[in-house]
Amino acid sequence: MKMKNLVLIFTVLLSFTTLAQKIAYVDTDFILGQVQDYTNAQVEIDNLSEKWRKEVEEKYKIIADKRAELQQDLLLLTPADKEKRENEIKSIENKAMELQTKYFGVNGELFARRKELLEPITNKLFDAVQKIASSKKYGFVFDKSNQTNLIFADDRYDLSNQVVIEMKRMGVKMNKPGGTGGGNAGGAGGNGKER
Repeated sequence: MKMKNLVLIFTVLLSFTTLAQKIAYVDTDFILGQVQDYTNAQVEIDNLSEKWRKEVEEKYKIIADKRAELQQDLLLLTPADKEKRENEIKSIENKAMELQTKYFGVNGELFARRKELLEPITNKLFDAVQKIASSKKYGFVFDKSNQTNLIFADDRYDLSNQVVIEMKRMGVKMNKPGGTGGGNAGGAGGNGKER
């Protein structure tokens, strides 16, 4: 009987400890939209992506043109000439696929450039969130922009503006108000009231 009461008391205490955890959230899309270097990096990444996409498309257009040309000349070609042109097309096709992988593959240049430009910024964001969460003793901080199962978020628990302010203190350049990447983190937000 005493053991049963001890287990019950322990369970109740554990429940109160869990309920006492302070919870907040941030909107990383809003925050990153305020960061000048992030906005500039996104423009650079988009421009590179478009440039490389056009370059790859040009290669595939050449392949399509050469295939159409081969089809037109098919009746006039000797088997050796046909094989030679098919091999030429296959070679161009292989180079196009290599180029596509070089630029857009899992470890391609676009991925590397994105990591190089964005990782330092996101690291500062996470450092700022960590600092605020630790100083205000939050047990959990969720990302509103990536939580597809987050049904409701009260603005009172939004730390987004506080994170923006902390990132400014860390020396991160922000966009000017009314400039690019603005927006609102769900109303007044960021007032730091806790649950």
